[in-house]
Amino acid sequence: KALTAAAAVSILCVACTEDVVFTGEETRSVPVMFSDVTTGDNLSLDLSMSMFFLHDEYAEYGGLSKEFYEGLSGRRIDVEAYANGSSEAIPFICVNDPSGASHTPVFDGENMCFRYASPYVVRPSDKIEYKVSIDGYDDPLTATLEIPAAPVCEIESLDTAVADNCIRAVISIQDNASEENFYAFEAVLTYQNAYSGYYYSDDGSTPINPTWTVEPDTVVSMVSVYFQQESFDITDEISGDSDVCLSDRLFNGQKHNVKLEIGGFYNDSWHKVLPISMELRVLSQSAAKYHYRSSLDKLSNDLMSFMGESVQLYSNVKGGFGCVMGEASTGFEVDFR
Repeated sequence: KALTAAAAVSILCVACTEDVVFTGEETRSVPVMFSDVTTGDNLSLDLSMSMFFLHDEYAEYGGLSKEFYEGLSGRRIDVEAYANGSSEAIPFICVNDPSGASHTPVFDGENMCFRYASPYVVRPSDKIEYKVSIDGYDDPLTATLEIPAAPVCEIESLDTAVADNCIRAVISIQDNASEENFYAFEAVLTYQNAYSGYYYSDDGSTPINPTWTVEPDTVVSMVSVYFQQESFDITDEISGDSDVCLSDRLFNGQKHNVKLEIGGFYNDSWHKVLPISMELRVLSQSAAKYHYRSSLDKLSNDLMSFMGESVQLYSNVKGGFGCVMGEASTGFEVDFR
């Protein structure tokens, strides 16, 4: 039995060292379109080229192939977008092109993509049709950006007593039965830092008469929002506890309460956060964003796993690769003063 096991391990190790030869069209760089917007943002998108990691010039160009930098540079690019069935095109400009030419931009050697921006402000339930034509490519890049309706939600309770550097909230969400919704949460905290200068007791264990100094600068920072598992029997987690997205199947058109812990409220013997205000946001993400982030998370786990199964990133762009996605936001202002 020991000999059989040793032979199996030997065969496995040999199999893992064999070279894999990549051939064919999958190694060729293709145009990539990417857009991730939230309601209230100006509509924008990034254009770049895909990168094959075994490209001959991969190392020479700092980890990025020559095609990545030169595949779009100097080509005529026409970006079109139409909102909600309108025949009027949304205007775009290339914001990082030093030449100022939006139709034939040239890479400046620093940015890894062309970013296109428009004055159009993204609204709940928007449906944006993209069409990007690139000189030298037969097929345009096309994609549909669908923004969900704004989530219907309320703060049911808010406990501002700090425990484990967190405060706690209960949010009720009335799910929209007419569309597929994926809910996430984020919080932006405005605060001041206070630090103590104090002396210890003789045994060095207890601070004596601490003197707190409040720094005058106000800090605005994104803080972690943790989803408490007991809110549902099952969860759909993406990238850990602090970046949770709950799928539509957990709500199924019904109203549910979600328990949250909001981090960043440090309170120890030498450092305290003095909160001023907080914006707590409930996000309804598009199905495309949920699937893209899910595939990205699986890919990340695969890269960390020995002999993991290969995962392809989710793409909803035709004629190339990439993802256009977005989310609608409902926010609550909390004043701590």
